[in-house]
Amino acid sequence: MATDPPQDEVSRRATLVAWEDSWKGVTQSVQHYLPIADTLRGQCDASNNRPVSGGSDAVAHSSLPGATVDEACSEIDKKLAELSKIEERLRLSRVSLQSVRNQSRTLVPIHRLPPECLSLIFIHGSEDSTREGTKGLDVKYEEEDEYEDEEYDEVVDFVDDEEEDGEGDEDEEDEEDEEDEDEGEWSDDDSEDSDMEDTGDWSEEHEVDDDEFRAMASTILNTTRPFCTTVSHVCRHWRNIALTTGQLWTHIDFSDRPPFNRTKLWLERSKKCSLDVSFEFMFSGIVRNQRWMQMALDVLRPHMSRCVDLTVKAHREKFTQSVLSEFIRVSEPPRFKALTLLGEYAPGFVAVPAGAAQGKTDVLRDIMQSLQYIDFEGVFLPWSLPAYHNLTTLRLSGVTEDVGPTRSQFETILRSCPSLRSLDLDDVRYSPTLFSEPDETPKKLVLSSLQYIRFNEISPRVSAHLLGFITAPSLRSMTIYDYMMFDLDDLEESMSDDDLYLKLLAKFLVDSNQSLSYFSLRLQEKEVTLPTLIALLHNLPNITSLRLSQVPSVNSMLQAMTLEHLCPKLESIALVRVPRAGLFGSLKDLVNGPHRSTITHLTVKFCGLVESEIAWLRGVVPDFDSVESKPKVPDIPDSLPAE
Repeated sequence: MATDPPQDEVSRRATLVAWEDSWKGVTQSVQHYLPIADTLRGQCDASNNRPVSGGSDAVAHSSLPGATVDEACSEIDKKLAELSKIEERLRLSRVSLQSVRNQSRTLVPIHRLPPECLSLIFIHGSEDSTREGTKGLDVKYEEEDEYEDEEYDEVVDFVDDEEEDGEGDEDEEDEEDEEDEDEGEWSDDDSEDSDMEDTGDWSEEHEVDDDEFRAMASTILNTTRPFCTTVSHVCRHWRNIALTTGQLWTHIDFSDRPPFNRTKLWLERSKKCSLDVSFEFMFSGIVRNQRWMQMALDVLRPHMSRCVDLTVKAHREKFTQSVLSEFIRVSEPPRFKALTLLGEYAPGFVAVPAGAAQGKTDVLRDIMQSLQYIDFEGVFLPWSLPAYHNLTTLRLSGVTEDVGPTRSQFETILRSCPSLRSLDLDDVRYSPTLFSEPDETPKKLVLSSLQYIRFNEISPRVSAHLLGFITAPSLRSMTIYDYMMFDLDDLEESMSDDDLYLKLLAKFLVDSNQSLSYFSLRLQEKEVTLPTLIALLHNLPNITSLRLSQVPSVNSMLQAMTLEHLCPKLESIALVRVPRAGLFGSLKDLVNGPHRSTITHLTVKFCGLVESEIAWLRGVVPDFDSVESKPKVPDIPDSLPAE
């Protein structure tokens, strides 16, 4: 005996039939409207303020036998405003219906996964998007000025969910600040669970109806935004999973405005998970920054013990020191695993937390002793702290002689990091000592875990010392950019300063050439001899990827690679801003020679190749990329002095 379907299914069927009928009406209306709109546009384009034929329904007016172009434009202007409202309502309807469609396990198979699996997927996606992979060690460093910035816009449908936890419907009034009027006001237009930032001023006289608010919210949220809010606004099923996955809400950057309602909500959603906290002092006024910092610290204080990753970006020493000091004062100090201090637009300074001078040295040591990742730019902790022990990643930038470590201090730091995997030094200098350090070469330090090295504009003393001090038998990637000119008293007269550096580098690579797979070299305005460059290639027998930027006489190096079969395992080569003279012929010989079966990727940027040469290379090399616009090829002589 057949049973009647449930009442809700009957009602849903009736609504579906009515919706389908109304959809037919919409399509018929649109099909009728579009050709008439095209006719109107054509007649207005063909006329220059002449009466348009009154026989067309496109511009006929009940009180006018004809219409000038200006009159037609005036009527069009009125209707365009109405058309925009209709378009927006249709778009919102599409978004709502799409959210319904997304709940289907048949049409969207990913919903068949158990919630636990989706939660893990969300966590991995969030980890990949955080810091854009800067915590990853297998990064091949590229020169920033050689690539155009890529704008990544992620468009995700927004579904207004009235059942969000803790959502407030009323906006709080702007906070008045009589003490800092020149700095402007903070406005708090975020509801507790808006998951978005205020992008403009809200006029008190302007009343926003429900549909307009939905449109504005959708516009804000359909821009690039945190991964956690992206997945929490796909559909109700995903949202429920996202809101109960604490790891998704652990990146705290205070990007909303005081009193930080969104940040408070994220801290609550993160439950007891470890936090990744970022402070960026972006305001110009000292008082405003101080107040912003204090309000942010007040919000974070109950959760400081959960912070394992801290980033402070400030242009003044006091802000960095104040933030670090606050973590020392809390009753349950955290154990940092990653610490990033960026002193943007500031001369180098050493940040000494106030607690270190107030008898809390032991607390500071406890906080820092678990560090594995350090990234300091223009601001540094005292070099004697245990913060530099047991690191896996060490990045230092803008280390001047005034704040830099002595040679002995840096040796101690490296000896204290037996598990160091990544060493990145940019514009680093040692501090001169009052008493001369011993001249004898220190005992070699073997860093068996070191896999990634990047040196950029480090001083001659640092270069010579490190290349002679450390050995990296497991090195996989090495990048050398714009090393400084040597000025040492014991240079051989027959050898240029740059040749000395490359010979030191070649000697260093002898102990690392069995594992090294990526090598990048930039020699901007350097004077080197061809034999020195070729000798360097002899010490790279196992590299699979080679990058040469602004290197003179590249064509001779390529010829040597072909004739002497150097770098036999080479799979990828990138040439950037190298001389054009003889380049194509050398590349042609290389890809047709012994390397024909190995080279699968070739990149040539700003080297002056012509279209026919590019076309030939593209037809021979499986993966070929070329950019030949804007930057001029530097005027580097092709011939080099003999050694």
